[in-house]
Amino acid sequence: MKKKVWIGSAIVLSVILFTAIAVVQSQGSDTFDVEAAAPEIQTVKHEIMVPGEMELAEMEHIRIRAEEDYTLLVEEGDTVEAGTPLIEYTSEDLEFESEQLAIQIEAGYLRINQVGKQEDRLSDERNKLADDVGREEARDHFRSEHEQLDYEKRAANLDLRQLLKQKEQLENRTKNLTEESPIAGVVLKIDEGTEAQVTIASTESFIASGDLSEYDSLEIKEGQKVGITSDAILDQTWTGVIDQIDFLPSQNELDGTGIKYPFTVKVEEGDTSSLRPGYQVILNVVSDEREALTVPISAVRQLDDTAYVYTIVEGAAVEREVELGMTSDGRYEIRSGLSESDQIISDIPEGLRDGSEVIVLD
Repeated sequence: MKKKVWIGSAIVLSVILFTAIAVVQSQGSDTFDVEAAAPEIQTVKHEIMVPGEMELAEMEHIRIRAEEDYTLLVEEGDTVEAGTPLIEYTSEDLEFESEQLAIQIEAGYLRINQVGKQEDRLSDERNKLADDVGREEARDHFRSEHEQLDYEKRAANLDLRQLLKQKEQLENRTKNLTEESPIAGVVLKIDEGTEAQVTIASTESFIASGDLSEYDSLEIKEGQKVGITSDAILDQTWTGVIDQIDFLPSQNELDGTGIKYPFTVKVEEGDTSSLRPGYQVILNVVSDEREALTVPISAVRQLDDTAYVYTIVEGAAVEREVELGMTSDGRYEIRSGLSESDQIISDIPEGLRDGSEVIVLD
């Protein structure tokens, strides 16, 4: 009985051994149909994704002095240029003061003209007297009158200069009766309530704001490119540059996210007609961008910390260790291990090993 068991076991082991050998031989003799490609020089970039919010780049709030009498010169929706009058205040006191000052200035000019005529008359009388008694005696005779007229003329000029100065100050005060728009844009809102104000903004110029983590703030710099997308507007994208990164952090203790560094992005390209303030967007900040040798992600096999590609040499797959860099647009940057002249398998089939025979598909 024991002899039969041993014979049976030997037969089973023999079958398993021959089957394994056949499988190995079969695998070793497999030929794989593969697609080939050459490594390509392409632009690779490293992007940091940050949530953000759209804001109007230019917005001004012009306060209405509700305690004074005023007239609004614009309506909501009006398009205005920089310098367009928005609010006009009325002041009876200033109008009366302006009229009084105008009268005083006119009187000052009349006084100066009168003194001038008296000087001309005095000069004529002095010249006539000089013909009879001589120039020196004639000048001495009219000296006191001449000095008196000179004094009056100087005093009149000083008074007029003071009046003109008051007029300039009054004109400046009168200018304050009219509030003008500091920017070109659209009147978005007029509030005549507790916080009375006119809100004006440029609806064509946008910025996006977000917050950087401590780690991201080390990589991101002003002037770097930013791609902008929105879940609400799927068919559009925008591009911009980082305009400002706050030096001081803001800390939001409510959401527990810790220290954040606010930053803004100036939107430079893209159709902004569909954007609205408050839209939530994704800011793809390009922290690094360069030209590099690349291969498709499907051409790379990774085992532990080592990456391989398969080159095609004389109809066989040759395993080649490579050093990977950034991942960008479905491709790996190859820092070392390949050249542009190599032919690689662009999509590694299951079971392919070093030395496997391959047939390149057209």
